[in-house]
Amino acid sequence: MNALTIDRPGSPQTLTLADAPLPQPGNLEVRVNIKAVSLNPADYKLIGGGHPAWTYPHIPGLDAAGIIDTVGQDVTQWKPGDRVAFHANLTKPGVFAEYAIASTLALALIPAAISFEEAASLPCSGLTAMHALEKLHLEPGKKLLILGGSGGVGSLAVQLARLAGLAVLATTSAVNLTYVKELGASHAIDYTTDDVAAEINTVTNGQGIDAIFDTVGHRANPDVFSWLPYSGQLVSIVDVPPLPKNYSSRSLSFHAYALGAVYTYGIVAQQAHFLGASMRNLLDLVDQGKVIPQVTKVINWTDIGLGLEELKEGHVTGKIVATL
Repeated sequence: MNALTIDRPGSPQTLTLADAPLPQPGNLEVRVNIKAVSLNPADYKLIGGGHPAWTYPHIPGLDAAGIIDTVGQDVTQWKPGDRVAFHANLTKPGVFAEYAIASTLALALIPAAISFEEAASLPCSGLTAMHALEKLHLEPGKKLLILGGSGGVGSLAVQLARLAGLAVLATTSAVNLTYVKELGASHAIDYTTDDVAAEINTVTNGQGIDAIFDTVGHRANPDVFSWLPYSGQLVSIVDVPPLPKNYSSRSLSFHAYALGAVYTYGIVAQQAHFLGASMRNLLDLVDQGKVIPQVTKVINWTDIGLGLEELKEGHVTGKIVATL
């Protein structure tokens, strides 16, 4: 089969079109004929640093949608011809290929009205947004600031937060201020010119926000904890910021979320929940028109290296998807 491979850790530009062996599904696995994949920051980070479990040449790629081609032993709920989407195991060969292996724990059936491109755009970004928000346990009416509201995760987090009845503030660049408001943010903040702390104070009438969802990283916002009032919360999908000295006395809470680690550290029930079951819930929301996939650019899969370089430079709105 055709696949994009790397011979060693390096730049996305080192991805090479190669002839790779056709993978065979094992117990409780299926083989999927890939129709579309989406690009994630995790892709270029893993390509750059590698993984201890990888052997080379390696096929990268985490998010895909396609058609089941064949099933492995003990697979009873899935059959050839099923349209599915999934988030792949980052320790194993990935989805930047004509065929890939998926665990049945991670599979979700794609509703007929949803395209392969739309479905492929959802797993990493959508599930990360969904589960990071769950960690905050915010009740309707609470105020949430999303840092990076126009990115892959942020654009879905804004929609899911709005759907949960939260008052959403979001940071973005000037060109995307209207975009994040259309997604559901009640207030958009231009991080390049606005004083974020002052904007928070103005918008909330000095009451402050209840939580912050950081999709950008504390290096871009070193004062992020200072924006929280007493008993405020921060969830980050990027890195762990330094805790302020008064962290405990202010009763602050910090949460981290990393979707891919569920394959490494999660038990079977957790993999089934955080991947397959949650993906099915997300696709249901899309099918009902409550969440809109943010596919802003579609490329040919042989241009994935260029697409990842664009993503690496930052400031990509929504999701880049590649078709096979």
